[in-house]
Amino acid sequence: MVRQDLIEASADNRNKVERALTKGKKGQGLTLTEIATIADLPVSTVKRHLDFLAAIKRVHVQTFGTFNVYELNGVGAFTDKVFLSKDHVIHMDSLTNRFGGSYIRLKESKRNGDKWIDMGAIIVSPEKVKELLEKLDSICTTIQESEQTTTTDS
Repeated sequence: MVRQDLIEASADNRNKVERALTKGKKGQGLTLTEIATIADLPVSTVKRHLDFLAAIKRVHVQTFGTFNVYELNGVGAFTDKVFLSKDHVIHMDSLTNRFGGSYIRLKESKRNGDKWIDMGAIIVSPEKVKELLEKLDSICTTIQESEQTTTTDS
């Protein structure tokens, strides 16, 4: 018999760990103790979830002497954003799936009051990035040509 309540509690704890990992400064990870403090979870629980997240390549682990520093893939050196307006942003990051394959995620967020709401995301494999950029460039050229024609006709 599957205990759905335990599965949900475990998923909730894993989400707390991932959210805690986003609190680190850009390009710097967090220690196990820092993550446990931020997530308000026991160190043993956090360690179990970090081991799983590292195994599926969701978390990058770097060892310094006797302690590890954890960083969420898609955070730090592998992330950037474009502000479309002060209340609208596109996050771009590089992630690794559970099978070891890399991909790029473009995630849209909008501000609603004092909260940011995720609107959705698209995933692009690295081999498709060049094609995506070429198509975006083509669309930009078409828009510019259209604007020039409109301005000339006025």
